[in-house]
Amino acid sequence: MLESKDANDLAAIIKLFHWDQMQIDTSDAEMIKRWIQVKAQIKNEFIKEIVLWRLEERTFIAALRQRHLGKNAPVTNEQWGYGRWLQHIRSHWNEPAFGLGQQLPWLIDAERLLKEENYLGLERLLLGRVWDYYGRVVGMHYFDFEAVVVYVLRWDVIDRWSHYNIGKSEKRFNDMAESALGEYAKMFS
Repeated sequence: MLESKDANDLAAIIKLFHWDQMQIDTSDAEMIKRWIQVKAQIKNEFIKEIVLWRLEERTFIAALRQRHLGKNAPVTNEQWGYGRWLQHIRSHWNEPAFGLGQQLPWLIDAERLLKEENYLGLERLLLGRVWDYYGRVVGMHYFDFEAVVVYVLRWDVIDRWSHYNIGKSEKRFNDMAESALGEYAKMFS
């Protein structure tokens, strides 16, 4: 019952964020290309802001994951993340929380959980952040398209959490880490 432009925006954001739409063997560069294409096709500014926030969050997680696995800071022309924090992360690669612990205290917790290999705790932290963010941005949207988008995205968080399987999630994390490192994965075995 949505207008076609709204239905297209909703379908694009679902394809971008829902875990069942993501392939484990997709490279960071391919994901970034997909993100940019989806962001370009979305017409709604509210949704674009949500996309940007989620992409920047994923950039931090990708950087933490890469650093945790012993990878050096990404080179300038390497496509591994998206958003305003890329250069800062590169410049502060070896600092705790990339030097952003005061501005983004959740990074300290995420880094600690990753070091402890507490993937369930990390997933809980990240899903909680997403849930809270959606709760904040929905603001004054009650019966409009933006409210529908947030409802669908929050439903995905609930669905992911209710189907959570620690063994399966740990395997997915390890597979993603090996895929991200490619031939260098053997160095860390």
